Amino acid sequence: MNANLKRGPGRPPGTQNKITVAAKQAFALAFEGIGGVPFLTKWAKANPSDFLKLYARLIPVEVAGSPGAPIQLEMKQPRLDPNEMLSILRQIPAFQESATVDDSTNGNGHADH
Repeated sequence: MNANLKRGPGRPPGTQNKITVAAKQAFALAFEGIGGVPFLTKWAKANPSDFLKLYARLIPVEVAGSPGAPIQLEMKQPRLDPNEMLSILRQIPAFQESATVDDSTNGNGHADH
């Protein structure tokens, strides 16, 4: 590499890679292609445990620390167990309209065996 070659300034801090942006756009288009929010709602009702695991990963976490000190994690929202989350979701009118409880499941969408 030529030592006299000047590099550009690069991406501004916080700017996402073009491939990351393109992948997110592709997933958004695919999401709409399979039915968007109505499809996700139907899937979430059929698979509440899996849905809540995915949803929990979207909850923001703040990372803070000082040089030489351990990293501190601070949850911005409390973590809820699946039954607590279902209780909250049942308060949403769109969720109430078609939510039914199957007595053969243990409350998480999976049958006890």
